[in-house]
Amino acid sequence: MSKSPRRSFIDSLVLEKQLRHVVKRIACLMLCGLALGSFGYGQIITSSIVGHVTDASGAVVPGATIVITNQGTSIAVQAVTDSAGTYAVTNLYAGVYDVQVKKKASMSSESPASTSLRRRWSGKTSC
Repeated sequence: MSKSPRRSFIDSLVLEKQLRHVVKRIACLMLCGLALGSFGYGQIITSSIVGHVTDASGAVVPGATIVITNQGTSIAVQAVTDSAGTYAVTNLYAGVYDVQVKKKASMSSESPASTSLRRRWSGKTSC
């Protein structure tokens, strides 16, 4: 027995409808995966400290050594200020940090400036 032309036309319509339904489900799952995958990037675990070093008169201090020490782990990271007195230290894990500025020449005080920081910090460090 062979199928009638009308019966095979109806079967093809049903098959096409099922195929569209499957494609819609796959597209929906892909969109949900993309949307949910982007939430993982919102969990940043590192930060940075950026600063500008000036002396007591307000002049920039190029070439100053910045020592940033994590109080919990005692891991220290060093940076040197540029010609504008600016420094940046990136990829620091969350924690409490001590920031020390050291410059042998032209420093008015013998002890380095020290600042205790929590989380993100950006500002001036005067010495």
